[in-house]
Amino acid sequence: IFLKFEKPFWNLHGTDYFDSFELLWLDSHSISIKSDRCQKKTRFGKPWWYGIQSVETVLDQPNMLEFWLTLDQVEIVEALEDNEVIDVCHELLQHFLREYGNIPKPVEIYRTKWLSNPFIRGTYSYPTCDICEEDLLHLGRPLPSPEVIARFAFKVTWKAFSC
Repeated sequence: IFLKFEKPFWNLHGTDYFDSFELLWLDSHSISIKSDRCQKKTRFGKPWWYGIQSVETVLDQPNMLEFWLTLDQVEIVEALEDNEVIDVCHELLQHFLREYGNIPKPVEIYRTKWLSNPFIRGTYSYPTCDICEEDLLHLGRPLPSPEVIARFAFKVTWKAFSC
């Protein structure tokens, strides 16, 4: 989930400094999000927003924050209306980033539809740590058939991104 703001409220450093806000979720300190209207829960019995692992600034997008979700969360959030997602994420920011004062509401939302997109149907691919360089080269080659059915994203085929 990408949320765009009129101007960055998090830019305390006065530069294009990268920020990552890691959210700590404790079952012993439950929170209530009033704007959450979704009745569906993850397989762990939690609302879709519970457990969002981090909120990060986006390179070359000074007014944007990116929220990182897991598969369980994406399965639910892809079906929600933009307004509900904006409201819930805004309320989460207000809860977790209280020290930033009055956090303005986002002006735009951008979302991927990776899970429901029939050409992707998922997210990142990670090679095993046991993969050898020859395997990476093999994965990066086109299929021998003239009718190419599958191609892999660049990260899974680059040695720099393996263990």
